[in-house]
Amino acid sequence: RFVAGMFVGGVIPLCLAWIGDTVPYDRRQATLGRFMLGQVTGTVAALAAGGWMAEHLSWRGQFVMIGAAFAVASVSLLVDLRTNPIHGGGTVPPSKRRQSLSLVTIPWVRVVLASVFVEAAFGFGAMAFIPLHLHVVHGYSLSASGLVVALFALGTLAYAVSAPRLVKALRSEEHTS
Repeated sequence: RFVAGMFVGGVIPLCLAWIGDTVPYDRRQATLGRFMLGQVTGTVAALAAGGWMAEHLSWRGQFVMIGAAFAVASVSLLVDLRTNPIHGGGTVPPSKRRQSLSLVTIPWVRVVLASVFVEAAFGFGAMAFIPLHLHVVHGYSLSASGLVVALFALGTLAYAVSAPRLVKALRSEEHTS
């Protein structure tokens, strides 16, 4: 679980970097807002579904459902990788692979990766234990425990929904000052 978390923890910073590299500046904040909305929606859905599954399914049923979700996501990404012209047919030249791996030699990249690691370990790591604590100590149902923990996402959700308007308002105020 720890090793899986290490690899998954790098997905969001890589996606943010990709958005920064490929989305024009004037659309970047709105795109980041939608990206965060997707992240939050997925997290909320996973926390709520996890509580429900823990209450209503056996541990084997939970693994089957998670495996099916990952299979659908993997096939969807593979089809996109092979058919979307922006990806170049799914091939990555060796020079690009070396360039990507060489990023770890840059001190600030290591700082960002270490920060993401600490945030994931202490921030999101607790999410795995809070629902169980609510269930055992306070008597919440597992479904309710999952929903309570899902509430953490409200701030990010508010930002994601309001980001385009906020950026536009801040930009117009910047030009009037």
